[in-house]
Amino acid sequence: MRERVDGYLRPGRAVAFIDRLPLPKLVDDYCEKFVALDRGGQPAAFIAVSPASHPESVREAADAGRVIRERLGDALGTAVLVPWFVGELQGRSYSITPYCQPISGGRLSGRWQRLRLTRPILRWLEDVARVSMRDVADIDAEVRQPLAALADHGRSDDKVRRAARLALDELDRDAWQPRSVVAHNDLWWGNFVRRPGGDQGMVPFYVIDWAGGSVAGAPIYDLVRVADSLHLRTAHFRRALREHCAILGCRPEQSLHYLCVTFGRLLRNLGEWPEEQFVGTARSCMRYVEEALGSPASSSILEMR
Repeated sequence: MRERVDGYLRPGRAVAFIDRLPLPKLVDDYCEKFVALDRGGQPAAFIAVSPASHPESVREAADAGRVIRERLGDALGTAVLVPWFVGELQGRSYSITPYCQPISGGRLSGRWQRLRLTRPILRWLEDVARVSMRDVADIDAEVRQPLAALADHGRSDDKVRRAARLALDELDRDAWQPRSVVAHNDLWWGNFVRRPGGDQGMVPFYVIDWAGGSVAGAPIYDLVRVADSLHLRTAHFRRALREHCAILGCRPEQSLHYLCVTFGRLLRNLGEWPEEQFVGTARSCMRYVEEALGSPASSSILEMR
């Protein structure tokens, strides 16, 4: 493993040892993670190893990242961090990725980095929507069926299920034309890392962990998750939401339709995600968008005609 990592480092730099990161195992398919340190004790590379229960998960995430990077093109795709190398170790896939500093978790330094990166992140998300937006290829499989699954999910909140039924109603009346975009589907602050060497005229961050990414994902969910984790003020989020809706050619209140599509798709493939957490996430995301919409007209959109 050391020799493999050494091959990607600059001349004269070599790995001294590889240290396991003491991260909590949140779900059964959580990868083991390591950092390779050079002779000076500085991090040189990051290594992820698939769990035995899901031996191809790291390879699948790397493949998804590469496809999405190609779809976005040279400028926007530079934000997608892809591995140097993907291989197999004792029947489990693993990847070697350049080490990038995580965003600071300190109270003051973390707040400063959020302020500094908020505008570039939101601009990147808007550009991703513009570049990758397409008509949905299979409305029934990709939109109608997920909405129906969410509408019939007894454990979800009534508001969430009513929102799914309203989206179905507008879809059937041709009052809403769904679009797809490149989506990460877990885009929160923890999945951004700093680009080494500063901005250099490029996107000043990398986005990691593309395991759930899709070139034909539902819009809006990534914006909601990242805005919430960045603690955007309501007015700031409202502007960003309206900009995305203008790109998508939909009314701002129809952003809730897209959230329902995402949650309907997730519901049918929860994997290791506890259902209770899924229900809570759907509820909180829906509330976050409702608060941003804010007008008397939008407050009633979850009531069926």
